[in-house]
Amino acid sequence: MNVDRVTHSKQRVDKIPSHQRFLAIAWPENLTTNAHLHVAADLRAFEARVRRADAPTLEQIWHKASRRAGSVYVTQMTTQGWAAYMTKKAERSDPLYFISTDFHPN
Repeated sequence: MNVDRVTHSKQRVDKIPSHQRFLAIAWPENLTTNAHLHVAADLRAFEARVRRADAPTLEQIWHKASRRAGSVYVTQMTTQGWAAYMTKKAERSDPLYFISTDFHPN
């Protein structure tokens, strides 16, 4: 929701259709020791907006949502093996994952 607010320059984003909103899939890893997420996300629309001087960065959005927990590292998914790395600890028979559209009310 917070990424959509920046991308669409509006506070109320719940009425925006899912296909126009932030799209991502995340796999949690090491939940009992060093909990973190590996996320594959389409950031093209967001990146076009953050070129504004007053726009928050992805890290600022994450820190606000997580009460400053953790960090954000963003890289393009162009290297060979990125998908295998992101899902390396996912249970193959029934993996745990989050899809951003599951959190959209539409």
